[in-house]
Amino acid sequence: MSRLAIIGGGFMGTAIARGLLESGSWEPEDIVVAEVRESRRTEVARLDVRCVEHAADVAGLAPTVLLAVKPQDMATTLDMVAPVIKPDTLCISIAAGIRLAVLEAALPGIPVIRVMPNTPAARRAGAAALAPGAHEREVVELEPHGGGHHRIGALRGGAGVGHRGLLRLLPVGR
Repeated sequence: MSRLAIIGGGFMGTAIARGLLESGSWEPEDIVVAEVRESRRTEVARLDVRCVEHAADVAGLAPTVLLAVKPQDMATTLDMVAPVIKPDTLCISIAAGIRLAVLEAALPGIPVIRVMPNTPAARRAGAAALAPGAHEREVVELEPHGGGHHRIGALRGGAGVGHRGLLRLLPVGR
């Protein structure tokens, strides 16, 4: 079973997958990606991760789902994945402008966190703002570039994640 399903293998989805693999803590079999564009699936395949065309094929395969699609594609994506996401799945959205209320309405009862990484995060040199939804039992684990681990609580209203960090969100108490 994969640890992370990434829905959207565009620039940020692929950069996050690449960063996880480069961290040394993740293996290609830990990540599965869904991407509708064949040219992007070819790019994702260079990471040696499993990549398929349909989001519904991967949304139920991992305990964490990263929604990394364009904002204009989110409604269609949510319609496709909502029936197959398991109740104990943590959904993370990096789609700009998609409110938590929209995500939670489409995924009732599913823990949702909105994360807004900045562009340098694609080079593992950025930061991310967090906004947890109604389910706040999640924990943010920060793995700095140097390899040490620090745990910080996810804060209502957002929290910064610092310099050269690789962000991993993990459900706890489940």
